[in-house]
Amino acid sequence: MSTKFFSHIPVHLALGAVIATSLSGCSFIPLSFSTGPDAAPAARATTSSVALPIAIKNDLATGTAHRDLADSGVTFSASYWSTLGMDRWLASADKPLTFCLSGSFTADPNRSIYLSRLSVVTTVSGPNGALPAPAVLTDAASVSPGYLITAPFSYNEILTLPPLPAKARSVTLAISYEILVQTGAKSTTFAKQTVTDQLTIALAEPAAARSAAKATPATIPATTPATTPATTPKPTTPTTLSAAAAAAAAAGPAKQ
Repeated sequence: MSTKFFSHIPVHLALGAVIATSLSGCSFIPLSFSTGPDAAPAARATTSSVALPIAIKNDLATGTAHRDLADSGVTFSASYWSTLGMDRWLASADKPLTFCLSGSFTADPNRSIYLSRLSVVTTVSGPNGALPAPAVLTDAASVSPGYLITAPFSYNEILTLPPLPAKARSVTLAISYEILVQTGAKSTTFAKQTVTDQLTIALAEPAAARSAAKATPATIPATTPATTPATTPKPTTPTTLSAAAAAAAAAGPAKQ
């Protein structure tokens, strides 16, 4: 990791960063995953020959994710969640995702930590490989030197992932936080650090696709019964009597 130093940045300007931060830290919003007509049906045991999809890793399977990150004597607490139920994270939908970050020093707690920029690069995966991805999502601090994230303060922002190709099955988010760390108490010099994280999120199937898969009957291989060739009865050949036998038959039985 490369470290850069910035000097002569008035610290008092950073007070405006508190507007974009929170004293409550990174808190989760309770979610319900079974509302509306598109709610995922309860799993039921069925017998079918329909091919099951390959399981996709989903870091937001429970609706939230939390990571503890560390870099150069600073510990970061990162949390992620969505106000949209994961059963509605369709490829065709706008998908909001909340990013929350706070930092603290393992030593010398009198220094401050700022977030200057957040960048998110999205990779989209389908059943046959990579698909076209949206533009990089970014949020640059509107104050100098950045948003104050020294605990108990935290950065909270919602970025929206736009609609994706219809065949998309999951997304992988490569997250980069550009951090400015005060080099000393009341110092106007800052060291720049880049902290990275990654999330893989499975996309939900449309209700129509789920219904179609559920309604597909089991495919039973057809068994062709063995057929016995029909036996054609042979025509009966009429018996031909000789002339003597015919005359005897006509005369009737012989008299004793």
